[in-house]
Amino acid sequence: TRAVSTNRIRNEANAIADAWIARCRAEPNYAALDSTTAGKCRGTVTGLGTYNFTRTTTVTGDATLSGVADSLNDFKRITVVVTATALSPSVTRTITVAK
Repeated sequence: TRAVSTNRIRNEANAIADAWIARCRAEPNYAALDSTTAGKCRGTVTGLGTYNFTRTTTVTGDATLSGVADSLNDFKRITVVVTATALSPSVTRTITVAK
């Protein structure tokens, strides 16, 4: 019973992370990916799903990752972490998106 419960929690957390990664990947405005504007990718949302998950999304630009910002190699790394009280370890997804 415990294994089934744990798997349900993990499956739902995986679905939340995968859905948000897909949403960020589909964002048509590349420059707005790291905006705090509602509907963009960066930020923290609580109370998601059946188990009250928290989803935290960070967007890191190429200048932070490589130390050099240039228009030729412009990319952003998006990391989604889904946590909950009964979820250990947390679920993490990372993608790199180019301009």
